[in-house]
Amino acid sequence: MQRRDVTVYQTNRQSPALGIKMRRLLVVRKSNFLWYALILSVSILVYISSQSLLAHYINGDQIFYINFYHSLKQAPFSAVTELQLINTGSAEPLYGYISWIFVNLGFEKNTYIALSNVLLTMAVGLAMKNSGANPIIFLFVVTNFYFVVLLTSAERLKFGYLFFALLFAFPGKISIVSGLLTPLFHFQMFINYASLFLGRFAEMRVKDFKKLSTLVPFVALTIVAAFGVYYIMEHYGASITFKVEHYSAVNTFKISDFVRLLGLIALALVLSIRFGTLLAYMAPIAISVALLGPERVNMIGFVTLLFIAAKNKQLMNPFFILLLSYFSFKTIDYIKNIYAYGNGFVI
Repeated sequence: MQRRDVTVYQTNRQSPALGIKMRRLLVVRKSNFLWYALILSVSILVYISSQSLLAHYINGDQIFYINFYHSLKQAPFSAVTELQLINTGSAEPLYGYISWIFVNLGFEKNTYIALSNVLLTMAVGLAMKNSGANPIIFLFVVTNFYFVVLLTSAERLKFGYLFFALLFAFPGKISIVSGLLTPLFHFQMFINYASLFLGRFAEMRVKDFKKLSTLVPFVALTIVAAFGVYYIMEHYGASITFKVEHYSAVNTFKISDFVRLLGLIALALVLSIRFGTLLAYMAPIAISVALLGPERVNMIGFVTLLFIAAKNKQLMNPFFILLLSYFSFKTIDYIKNIYAYGNGFVI
């Protein structure tokens, strides 16, 4: 066989494999384009709807946040912490500092919050894309009751979850930075970290700790987490203790407080999660429910379940879809309350 014939023969043998690779590449590119188009479209809708919802949300906790934002006008940077404590009773530093920057750049509060809502939406969308989720799950999440609460009333917590979502949206150096900054927007994010840390620890086996590739990051993460907790407690321990004591006094311990959490645990078992691992994930949340009450902690339980479902490729499980549908339906009354009473949390 001549050399030219051999070359043609080899090329013909390689072409089917090459064609398969090209088709796969085109499918991936088309999928990416559709995801980016969906994220952009939803983000625009979130911005528009945020402007409308925020214009009507003027009661409840928003009274304090509106007053705080206006108090930052012409205020020196050094006064941010004191003004935040006076107006909102909170001490997380980064929320106040970012608000100070935006108010002194001339942004109206609703525009500032609407823009942050867009960033949260994009971060969540990219995180879900990276997890291999079906786009329909992203639509369920952005219409979820807890997500809409973040868009409207839970301002500090919103920034915490924004940087938390960046952990999964941009794995690498950006995720390290965002992970360190997350608790400085809302100390409640420590509960999320404790839940994921203990859950991941429970999933690991003895042989995993014999691998340097597993052991070194785990030890490094433990050291950083310990240092972070020490720093926060050293500088903001008094504020955290006061908050916990206040919520504990207001919240009377009741077995019924655990009903929703038990429902999430039952669903997680349906999603084929080992019971021991599930207990590790949920233990910090259960303790927090007992101390702070369910209303402030159930969101963390849902986020943890979302993480578990994504990790175990169970996002399209019919039971999980049913839960997502319930929370999307629950959003309707919340939005009605905003337009009717200026507060989403009206009994």
